[in-house]
Amino acid sequence: MMKTATELKGRLVRLRPKRAEDAALDYQWHRDPELSALHAKEPLKLSWEDFQREFKIAYGSKTDSHLHFSIDNERGEYIGECACHRIDRQNSEGEIGISINRADLRRRGYGSDAMKTLINHLFNEVKLDRLTLKTLSANAPAQACFKRLGFVPTGYQEKGSYRFLTMELERKNWVSA
Repeated sequence: MMKTATELKGRLVRLRPKRAEDAALDYQWHRDPELSALHAKEPLKLSWEDFQREFKIAYGSKTDSHLHFSIDNERGEYIGECACHRIDRQNSEGEIGISINRADLRRRGYGSDAMKTLINHLFNEVKLDRLTLKTLSANAPAQACFKRLGFVPTGYQEKGSYRFLTMELERKNWVSA
């Protein structure tokens, strides 16, 4: 049903295609004010029925411009998601993002492992040459993780009252773990 059939295995995580049963936790997480603030968004106000329709549209069809993955921990628990958006095959680049949605599992290595696994796939299988991302300028833990992975700051973007740090990683600078 979901956009990618690829399943990727990291040291601590498994990246798998989004499944219909992920919708219930996604709905709960997107309505959480703390998690929404980490993504510079307002908590979701859609009804469950409307959310389910949008979920099916977002993850129910194939596209070459996006890859979405659910993140499962070593116990098989769905703990977050990561993706590569705006894949531009002509320029061999894309924008990545991640969210460890379970607060009790942040800063335990799951995000780093998921990102390493995703980056390896994007550089070695999808054959992208450049990845970009943006994170809230106040999100020091995420920035530290991205820097450890080799991302370098490239500037800032303003969107409404939010300020984002933009970062990039080129394949030639990637040392896969």
